[in-house]
Amino acid sequence: MEEIKSAFDHQIVREKWDSPKGRVLRWSAWFLFLLIMCVLVAGAVDKRATVNAQAVEPKRATIEHVIPVEGKLTTDGDIPIAAIDGLLVQEVLVQTGSTVNKGDVLMKLDAKALEDVVADKRAQLNRKKAELDALEENAQKLEEQARLEVKRLQQDYALALEEADYEISKANAELKSALRLSNDYTRTLWGTADFSHELAQANEETIKAKEFAVDQAQLNRALLVLQYERSIYDAKRIEDTSESVELASFDYNQLKQELNTLEKQLTSGGELCAPCDGVITTVGASVGRLTDGEAALFINEAQSILFEGELNREQANYAVVGDQIQIKILDTNELITTTLAAVEPSQTDEKSYCFAAELPAGKGALGFEAEAMIIKSSIEYDCCIPLDALYQENGEYYVFCVREVKKALGKNEYFAQRVDVVLLESNESYAAVLAPELAQQQVIIKSSRLISDGDKLNLERGATQ
Repeated sequence: MEEIKSAFDHQIVREKWDSPKGRVLRWSAWFLFLLIMCVLVAGAVDKRATVNAQAVEPKRATIEHVIPVEGKLTTDGDIPIAAIDGLLVQEVLVQTGSTVNKGDVLMKLDAKALEDVVADKRAQLNRKKAELDALEENAQKLEEQARLEVKRLQQDYALALEEADYEISKANAELKSALRLSNDYTRTLWGTADFSHELAQANEETIKAKEFAVDQAQLNRALLVLQYERSIYDAKRIEDTSESVELASFDYNQLKQELNTLEKQLTSGGELCAPCDGVITTVGASVGRLTDGEAALFINEAQSILFEGELNREQANYAVVGDQIQIKILDTNELITTTLAAVEPSQTDEKSYCFAAELPAGKGALGFEAEAMIIKSSIEYDCCIPLDALYQENGEYYVFCVREVKKALGKNEYFAQRVDVVLLESNESYAAVLAPELAQQQVIIKSSRLISDGDKLNLERGATQ
């Protein structure tokens, strides 16, 4: 040790460094220094190449979809209470949300003006009845004429078919006779001096003419069938008259119903009364204004409150009748859990769907504001992983799992291994995948840098889902 110390002593004499023993000590010192530097550099490189990562084990679970939706509180089965057009509204005794009993007075109209309307409506009804009677009488006449014309055409059709069938039979008989004469002539005189090629050619032309006659007779019959069936079809049609009668009958019945309603209102002195027990859902009339022919009021007999709204096509893929929906009544801050009662295509927008959920009895009220979330749970999947563990490349999905390599002295090393998976379903947080290779494996959910297949890992302990 004394000699090693003296090798580094700045007071050592030059001759001792140049001695063989000094040179050995000097080179040993340099080797030891380089060895220490290599160990330090290798450790730093290995530490830099190692990726810090967190990993979890896949679990068996369901994928839950939460769909925020907008809507409003309404009622189902509204009954319109109509008032005739042009009557002055003298008094409105209810408002939206009012609970009424059958027979309660809801609104009062100008009775004097109502008398004039009833008289005018009776005159319209009488005119419409006369018009309907005339149309029905004319329709009966036309129907009888059409019946007789159809009968005549059917008789002519049968006779014409018999004649056409006779012409076809006649043409076929003449064709068979021509074929027989030609065959007899050829068989008897072929090869003799009496055989005439000109006469044989004439027989062939006669046969062709007879074949043409058969085809023409069949064509004439087909045209005859088409002509008569079309004529019979046209004779049976009295659609224009029937449609006129139906329209006139509809107008007459509508006027009659309106007159009945007006007469009841006139009898009650211009009062509109509730037809049943229920809740007033809409008030469309105002005091001092004239009625516009639309429903003045709407009443709901069931007294049930619905949350209704619209879904886009993507949201509708997850919404099914019976799914759970959470509704928050903003006015009372009350959270209500119920189920979807209906999901149907919108009648006004082909890209949208309408949904409805019935609130429990006593919950909510018309006019309250609300918001909701539809909660849809999938089937239970065997392998569910955090969405952070899933990667996508060229339309294919994959994850990185942890591969353990046993080393000497019991110190194991861990490496990243890419595993291709099939995505079954996902939401904003988790994904269900199909990958048998992930059984009893951990998947990497977080890393200190972009990870690649084969990267060495430094696993952070205690990572959980």
